[in-house]
Amino acid sequence: MAASPVEAELVVVGGGLLGLAAARSLSRRGREVVVLEAAAVGHERSGSKGTARIFRYGYEDPFYVRMAMAAEPLWAELERESGTTLLVRTGQLDFGAGIAELHDALRACGAPVGRLPGAEVERRFPSLGRRPALEEPASGVLIADRCLAALRQGVEVQEGWEVTALAVERSPTGAGERVLVRASGPGGERRYRAACAVVCAGARTGDLLRPGVAVPPQRSTLEQVAYLEIDEALPVVIDRSEQLLYGLPDPVRQAYKAGLHHAGPEADPRSAGMAQDARLLAELRSAAGTTIPGWSGTLVASERCLYDSTANEDFVLDRAGPVVVGCGTSGHGFKFGPLLGEHLAELATTGRLPDELARFRLSR
Repeated sequence: MAASPVEAELVVVGGGLLGLAAARSLSRRGREVVVLEAAAVGHERSGSKGTARIFRYGYEDPFYVRMAMAAEPLWAELERESGTTLLVRTGQLDFGAGIAELHDALRACGAPVGRLPGAEVERRFPSLGRRPALEEPASGVLIADRCLAALRQGVEVQEGWEVTALAVERSPTGAGERVLVRASGPGGERRYRAACAVVCAGARTGDLLRPGVAVPPQRSTLEQVAYLEIDEALPVVIDRSEQLLYGLPDPVRQAYKAGLHHAGPEADPRSAGMAQDARLLAELRSAAGTTIPGWSGTLVASERCLYDSTANEDFVLDRAGPVVVGCGTSGHGFKFGPLLGEHLAELATTGRLPDELARFRLSR
């Protein structure tokens, strides 16, 4: 006979950025939370893995500028609580198409921004050559693995437990619906019965919730990242001239991380090989050489990472019955981590989502 389900107030599916941020916010509200993570926090296929992510205000859409500004004090609060440096200020330079719109969006939101003539860019950062740029002084680098560790503090994470099915059931007492969560892990199978499940399983989210909850289509891609050997201390760089190239100093690896945004092929997040892609690396080398003409061409290391993206790169945050959904971070969600955690916790406890976040709803 199968063991009786473990009774839980709240179950979070997925121990990545969104799952841990939601669990932390729920725990701070005095709620009992269990996080089920299929592998380990920060594992190789996790969209949250690694040591460095960009923090920036800079979006052409003022909506995201305001969100980044709202997330920043929450990162500062997490730094104080954890006693760990999470955000390293480096500043940022933007090149290429769209910087006029970027400038206007930042100014409209009261975010610090300035313009640098090419001669000033070259004087301050010789490796970048003589090109005019937009300067974002508030930008920096989030030390990603430290961020996950800080979010995890005080949260019960069951690693190695993969959720295989969720089912909504009616409470026998008539007190509404509950969620039955089935997971496999060390030693067999375990079931949890919870008042609410917060599902943050990346590209697997739609499959887990089908057919009961329709999640907007998501596309999983396998991206290529490289670490450049650069002696000069460069800021964050985003170049929109052709393909969007991003670069950021990695304070842990002591190298300069670079990648092409949304350049990788579609891939199955559960089975895709993580070997380096020679074609993508060649494209990345070429783009990095154009953006950073002073780079010697030496690579320190390279790695693959998985993106979980919606069609318009807006996130998915919503509630359907006793199930809360958080996914679709689209390669730009890390900077918003604790803020998205607060919204997911609010959905789990009250069912409310601010009107200004309607673009994140399941029914959009």
